[in-house]
Amino acid sequence: MFSQFDFDLVKYDMELLKNLDTNNGINRIILKELVFLSKKFGIHTLIEGVETEEQFAFVKEIGCELAQGFFFHKPESLDGILTRIHNGESPGICETAKERAEFFRKWLE
Repeated sequence: MFSQFDFDLVKYDMELLKNLDTNNGINRIILKELVFLSKKFGIHTLIEGVETEEQFAFVKEIGCELAQGFFFHKPESLDGILTRIHNGESPGICETAKERAEFFRKWLE
């Protein structure tokens, strides 16, 4: 089925990351191989549900390009974000402009 579609990004479900070490660490192997296969096809990867520094280290170690989860920022309502901006507070950007530029450079390779 993969060959019949033109994907540019695959997002892996948080359940794979949440249970990394159960069943003799099978999800570590599955995620590592899925990311490898995706990259081999030229498809970008994102893993959701990163909640700890250890999980983030693993995501980077296997070469996943994007990660999202509570480790970076808790979900917040639009009203909450707008209130903070209105009060002169930071909107909570989790990456620097340099990091964002580097990401886009790699994305376009």
